[in-house]
Amino acid sequence: MPFKYDLTQLKTRSQLIDFLGLDEETFEQTLAFEETPHPFSTPLFFRHEIPKRNGQGHRKVWETFLLKSQYKALARRLTSFFSFKLTPFPHPRTFGYVGGRNIKENAQDHCGHRHLLSVDLKDFFPSISTQRIDDTFQTLGIEPTVAKALGRFITISGTLPLG
Repeated sequence: MPFKYDLTQLKTRSQLIDFLGLDEETFEQTLAFEETPHPFSTPLFFRHEIPKRNGQGHRKVWETFLLKSQYKALARRLTSFFSFKLTPFPHPRTFGYVGGRNIKENAQDHCGHRHLLSVDLKDFFPSISTQRIDDTFQTLGIEPTVAKALGRFITISGTLPLG
């Protein structure tokens, strides 16, 4: 039974562009975006840096400028799609970036334990490549042409941005 946001039903790049609510030119500009845009153009994304909690260095964060509503809509649609294709999604032990879950609930399971390991994966988001995203989408049944275009749409300079 198909559902509203079943990306496996998209067979062409044009269908993906319609699904995203974009025109061809904006889609192509997004795919062509580089970290160092032309100085006289309106950037599609803004980069800023936030200090790490440990005080050692900064995290590079990207914020969309012109396509905020399209990216938010895509995030909701991808969540719906993953929930449809993956069981369970999100994993019950996932707390980060999941609405309705918080750090306090995550910590409750660890209270009273003798040892606690805290890990911060260095450059986690940027370590995820466009190719890895493309492969994941294809594994979930998305048409290769659509998977490649969608993977490029959600990455910047070949990696998944934080933000």
